[in-house]
Amino acid sequence: GFLTRGLARASIILRQEGPRALAHTIVEAVRQRLGHPSAERLAYLKQKAEADAQFDKAHGVDTGGVQHLYGLTIDSGNAAFGVNHIATDPQDFADALKRLDIVPGDATFVDLGAGKARALILAAAYPFPAIVGVEFAHELHRAGVANLTRTGATIQEPSRISLLLDDATQFEFPDGPIVLYLFNPFGGPVIEEVARRATQASRNRPIRLIYMNPVHANVWANLGWKILANERAYTIFAPPAG
Repeated sequence: GFLTRGLARASIILRQEGPRALAHTIVEAVRQRLGHPSAERLAYLKQKAEADAQFDKAHGVDTGGVQHLYGLTIDSGNAAFGVNHIATDPQDFADALKRLDIVPGDATFVDLGAGKARALILAAAYPFPAIVGVEFAHELHRAGVANLTRTGATIQEPSRISLLLDDATQFEFPDGPIVLYLFNPFGGPVIEEVARRATQASRNRPIRLIYMNPVHANVWANLGWKILANERAYTIFAPPAG
């Protein structure tokens, strides 16, 4: 339940980031629950709400907002490591795609922690032959499926898009080149497992990682992944050679 996941997450933050980080997290969580977020948070939420409203109106979908995982239905032992869902900024996405050194027409786009499918809708504007999203919260998965249904008529070859209800640590990477997309979707332990599996998969195919809000970039660096681009909103990685 919510209390069990909250305690587990608090224990993880304390162990990995220390008491100061835990205190900050608790204060922000209490502020949000009481409806009194910080001034910085309010400014961010205002800007984000405007961008979300513009995107959703243009596409006839509901992908915006900040979705807290507590209270959602998650059939996974990794529920405590989930991070609040925030939809991708379209401009940041476009900028990152321009920096790729891999041809979208030759690669599968994979979004782990796909939420309400904003990144999948954005990826559909590119010639990826297959676009795959993975989401472990039932409610977010249902919302994502609904959004893809609404945009199906305006997306070129919508049959190439799939959204799976699954745990990212159990996902089997498809054959061929991959553009792997993450928007800070998980805590450290899950990122570590995903990074390990991606590193292993990269021995058989080229992979490029677009990591938005790369809180755990060090996990990838420690496994030998090389930075190809490092911008305000994202970092792009290539796997270790060989």
